[in-house]
Formats: sequence, structure tokens, C-alpha cells
Amino acid sequence: MESTFEQPDQTVDLATRVMFTVTSAVLMLALGCTVELEEFFAIFHRPRAVLLCLASQYVAMPLILWGLVAAFSLDGGRALSILLMACCPTAGLANVVTYWIDGDKNLSIYVTTVSTLLCLVTIPVCLAIFTSTPLMHGQQLAMAIDMIAVALVCVLVPVIVGILLQHYCKKIADVLGKLASYLGGLLLISSIIVATVIYRAVFRGPTGVLVIAAVFPPFSLLFGYAWAIAFKEDAAVAKTVAVQAGNRNVSLCLSVLKLAFHDNLANQILTFPIEYWLIQNAFTLLVALLYHTWKTYRSDPVANGESLRILGEKVSQHGEDEDEDSDGA
Repeated sequence: MESTFEQPDQTVDLATRVMFTVTSAVLMLALGCTVELEEFFAIFHRPRAVLLCLASQYVAMPLILWGLVAAFSLDGGRALSILLMACCPTAGLANVVTYWIDGDKNLSIYVTTVSTLLCLVTIPVCLAIFTSTPLMHGQQLAMAIDMIAVALVCVLVPVIVGILLQHYCKKIADVLGKLASYLGGLLLISSIIVATVIYRAVFRGPTGVLVIAAVFPPFSLLFGYAWAIAFKEDAAVAKTVAVQAGNRNVSLCLSVLKLAFHDNLANQILTFPIEYWLIQNAFTLLVALLYHTWKTYRSDPVANGESLRILGEKVSQHGEDEDEDSDGA
């Protein structure tokens, strides 16, 4: 029998979401401090990479999730929450994760901004197409637009501040970027732990919803990477597309769902976004840690071979010099 998901106290829920927002803003500031202004504007000359990211977000992922919803025969409320999540814009955390795994951070920031603006269209279209439950009314949609504006501010303002510091005060930007990165990482880990404790009841929901929430982050990462490689993009772009494909702005999704439906549907509509929220953040953090561990301890055969070649040339040159000295003597 399915257990009932009881929403936490509104103050606790708000505090948790504010904590994630602050964490995202701090991490975005750290990211902005690493961005060169000239490199960022160069992204406008690479439209194909942008289109690959957006296509994976707004075409491939919704279709794949629709197939999973049909496979598990989920009802209207749960199906809507899953499909709405697929049509939400990228979260700011995606930009930081992209930087951590040596992706194209400039492309990531640009695509996050564009996808957040596009969700003004994708979210209403998703609600109109995929739901048989009551649609949002004009007033509720206006409030959702306010949330979209908040999402844009949280992404753009810290990044712009960081970019300007990098351009005009590089030394300050380097120090502040490192401090913000460490602080943001600690806040992210703390946020995941706190949210897991507060929302632990959601994991007692339907098995199908939990399976989709657990499968979507790793699958979208692999799909996005393969998608970019198929179009012959380099590794940095492929990593960026991979992260963008599956990382969604869960706070915005929750806000839209709460505005659009009655509280008695919370058990159906809020289970997946919260499960996905927790799993997504934990998974992306794990990927970043594993990547840095691999990067630190891996052996580079090419580099090692080049080093041996140079060493061999120096030894040979040294031997020739000694021979010349002997002949001269």
C-alpha cells in the first residue's frame, strides 16, 4: 500500500528551497570568476552546440520520459509532474558541474539562460498537451513567471559579477572564486543531507516513480554525451550537452505544480520532483567527485611517452657532447 506523502511545514519547506537558491548563487559566483569575457562572447559563433543542448532538453528528454511514463502506466497527476519536469529549464547547478568536469562553461551559462527564457513557452505547452487535470489560470501563470524571473536572476547576477571581477580585478576574482567554490561545495553537500532528512517520506511512494527518478539522471547524462559525439562535437561540448540534458530547475517545477493544483493532490504531483531533486544533486556531485578522482590519479600514456621521448633526446644529446669533448681532448 502506498504511504501518504505529507508536506513539511511551509517555513521548513521555504527555508530548504532558500538554502538551495543561496547555494546555487554562491556556486554561480565562483563560476563567473573563472569566465573570460572574450571567451564568453565567442559562444555566439557556435550556434550548432547551442541547438544540440536545447534539442536534447526540449525534444529528446520529454519524449523519452513520456515513454517511461507510458511503460509504468502512471496516472495523470504523476505523469504531469514528470513531463513538466522534462520541460523545465536547466538549473544553475548544471553550469557549475559542467565546469567541475571540464566542460564548456561558457556554452553552459548561455544555454541555461536561453532555456530559462524558453520555458515561458514550454511549460504552458506542456500543461496544455499532457494533462487532463485543471490547467493553470492567468493569475497563477503570472506568479509562475515571477519564479522564472527569480531563476534568471539567480543564474545571471552572480555570473555577471564574477565575469566583471575577472575582467577588471583578476586577483580578487581568483581569490573570491576559490572561496566561493569551497563554500558552495560545502553548502551543496549540506543542502542534500538536510533535504534528504526533511523529504525522506517521498521515497516510500510508488516504485515506478522512484525508478524513473533514479534512472533519469544517469541515462540523460549518457544520452546527452552520445548525442553530441554523434554530431562530431569535441569532448568539452559533449560533457556540456550531457549535463544540460538531465539537470532541471526543480524549484521552478515545484512552484508551478503547487500553483496549478490543489493541496490534496500533493501525494501525486510532488513525489517525483522531490525524489528527482535529491537524486539529481547527489548524482551530479558524485560524478564530479569521481571525475576529479580519475583526473588526479589517471596516467596519461601520451604525456608519459612524450616525456620519455624528450628525456631520451636529452640523454643522447648529453652523450654526443661528451664524445665531442673527448675528441677535442
